[in-house]
Amino acid sequence: MLLRKKKVSKIYIFSGLGVDKRVFDNINFENFDVEFIDWTEPLPQEDIKKYARKTHNFISDWFFGTESNADKTLLRKILKDTDSRFLTWAVNEILNWKNNTEPCTSMETGTALFRWKM
Repeated sequence: MLLRKKKVSKIYIFSGLGVDKRVFDNINFENFDVEFIDWTEPLPQEDIKKYARKTHNFISDWFFGTESNADKTLLRKILKDTDSRFLTWAVNEILNWKNNTEPCTSMETGTALFRWKM
């Protein structure tokens, strides 16, 4: 499989749970600057619910660029307080937006999370 470069310089990839970056060995990223994000080891006795919460927080912090504890706490409160119906509507509208101008930052979701900067 070949991915064609489209004004993208960096891609961050999270592989699916339980696998590592080797799952992408047969993809030719050509001239992309690819950074694979490794999964963290679960803590002793950590169940999947706690692990999922920890991973969700990590991805949210990374995606939204939160660095300080105050920013992380605020983001958690915002995400917790966000109306799920509104969030579903907003995500759907963004994903189906018929924009004529290419955005400077994009995200793909599936078995991997892609984030890039122009």
